[in-house]
Amino acid sequence: MAALSLPFTMRDIGNALGLGTGIITAADIAAASTNDCSPVDPDQTTPWNVDSWDGYDHTSGPPAPGTFTGNPGSSASPAGDLTQDSHVFMKIGGPILCANSYDVGRTSSSGGAISVISNDQGGESYTYNHATPNSIAGYFYMRGNSNLGNAGTWSGELVLRTAPNAPLSITSSDDAHCLDMTITVSWSLGTAPGLRNSVAKWRQRFKASGGSYGGWSGWGSTATGAASLPYNVGAVNNGDVVQFEVYYDEESSSTAVTETWTALCPE
Repeated sequence: MAALSLPFTMRDIGNALGLGTGIITAADIAAASTNDCSPVDPDQTTPWNVDSWDGYDHTSGPPAPGTFTGNPGSSASPAGDLTQDSHVFMKIGGPILCANSYDVGRTSSSGGAISVISNDQGGESYTYNHATPNSIAGYFYMRGNSNLGNAGTWSGELVLRTAPNAPLSITSSDDAHCLDMTITVSWSLGTAPGLRNSVAKWRQRFKASGGSYGGWSGWGSTATGAASLPYNVGAVNNGDVVQFEVYYDEESSSTAVTETWTALCPE
């Protein structure tokens, strides 16, 4: 061991033992304790040699998440679940390097000032209750926070929309041929990201021109995700009416939307 001259420090002992600058001093520990994940070497463990930590950006925050995705509903809601009508779910692709907690931000318009709606949460996902079907719940962002509470970089913007609780913009086709009429009833499934991938229930009732409606038929079903159905009216006269109601299978029939088709036959 090399000779030491008084006075000497713990660092001098480390040098004499051939450890270089590997002895941790009080000053080193203070510097290391304020170290945040550095972009140069993202590692929050305390090395034996903390001198190499000099020059780190001690206030840097975690990087932005690599992926940020979402959908109508909650984390447990499959397509067509009722919670799709009132909630939106979002998640990042996995833990952000050096993040100790996460924030969720939201704006009501694209590019607006971000308001933090969930602060220092432990998980990498979030469910937001908007309670308005087929409406944009907001523009969302997520970021990580360091072990010292330094905020990281926000993710890119993610717009999320709740799913509709009833078919949208229902319409029916028309045709001048009235001897054997088949019409198509169609509707919108919503606007991405908020499509309703569900089974639609439908029924119809008939009214002759100038008469009264008969009774409703039983409820029929469409295929999952269908946005239209063909219906054979048969032979009709000018002014005859067929009325349809359509709703999603998971919803109450009280949410059904109505479309009325009137025969326009040539004179």
